[in-house]
Amino acid sequence: MLVYRFRANSGNGFIEGEVVALNKARALKRLRRIDPDLELERIRVDLAATLNTHIDRWFPVGGLERAQFFRQVHLLFTSGMELSRAVRTLAESSQVPRLRKALFEIDQSLQEGNMFSDALRRHPAIFPPFLVGLVAVGEQTGSFQDVLDRAATLLEKDDDRLRRVQSALVYPSFLACTSLALLLGMLLVFLPRMAEVLGALGTELPLPVKLMLSAGRLLSNGTAVGMTLMLLTAMLVTAFLWVQTPRGRHELDRLLLRVPVLNRVFLALALSRFSFGMSLVVRSGMPLSAAMSLLSASVGNRVIGDSIQAARERLEQGDTLAESLELEESFKGLFRQMIEVGEESSRLDSMLDYVQRIYSEELDLTLETATSLIEPTIMVVMGVLVGGMVIAFMLPLSHMVSRL
Repeated sequence: MLVYRFRANSGNGFIEGEVVALNKARALKRLRRIDPDLELERIRVDLAATLNTHIDRWFPVGGLERAQFFRQVHLLFTSGMELSRAVRTLAESSQVPRLRKALFEIDQSLQEGNMFSDALRRHPAIFPPFLVGLVAVGEQTGSFQDVLDRAATLLEKDDDRLRRVQSALVYPSFLACTSLALLLGMLLVFLPRMAEVLGALGTELPLPVKLMLSAGRLLSNGTAVGMTLMLLTAMLVTAFLWVQTPRGRHELDRLLLRVPVLNRVFLALALSRFSFGMSLVVRSGMPLSAAMSLLSASVGNRVIGDSIQAARERLEQGDTLAESLELEESFKGLFRQMIEVGEESSRLDSMLDYVQRIYSEELDLTLETATSLIEPTIMVVMGVLVGGMVIAFMLPLSHMVSRL
């Protein structure tokens, strides 16, 4: 994509701006959509801006910046400002280059007559599918302002969770790096020297010590280490590229739902998002079957999204919402029971709000528990490794002393 700078007469005077397009013809076509009466004076490629655009792709937009954007859009839109103007105002004041460029493109898309969700969908690296899905639900149900507010709240909570997890991982990360350095020091320095001393004394080395010495010699071989790192890098790059494909992403989502602890985190996150979206749908009176197609993309997990689509098909055949979810593994247990109670009592919207709070709290508790277990786990593992190495070397020494 190229960035074009233009100067034109809009009828109210000359204006200057930027437009992002694949080539000049598409840039002109885009400008004509915005204002058919626009008289262009000049248009040219801005090489510096184009280069910065591609460089900025390597720097992700943080969750806090996304949350602030939705919060500010909600405030401006609620105050009566046109959505396109609100986005343009925030783009001009943004201090994040990548977000700033994306917001200008979203503004252009809105001026061309596209929906806000469609404009966001063109920037999946900044606005993930679950966020776009929620916005689409808000547009379809007439609760757009409420969705902007709730989306900002969800993003703020997600950012707060991420920061708490990162903070909790600082000391365990330091501990792991220190322990790794200690192990390498023992394998590369301490063990070889001790082996020389024991060999000079004629002491037979046990098998565990021989294996550790072989590992140390392998680590000291630069060629072997370099080839191993190249192989690992190639495997990681291949895995990353595969995960970017639809099938790879689907398999990754399936794996995340099978790994202990992680499955609770991602399931609680998906059910919380689904409950939030369904509560908006129920309040608006929108048909549930139509809304579930939008919500399948808002949960952030393609496996659960497929389950929602399967439930939608049964819903269209006449089943209740609880009955349609009964056969799906992800929705069994408390979630389906609460939905059934909500339908029977005609308070489904309130029950969905309650379910959303339950799974949001469960997500926070699971993350807190998981992060609190990391530090003792690292200490136990490193204690076993270091202790095992020391014991393996103490055995021949004890035999030698016993023969004296």
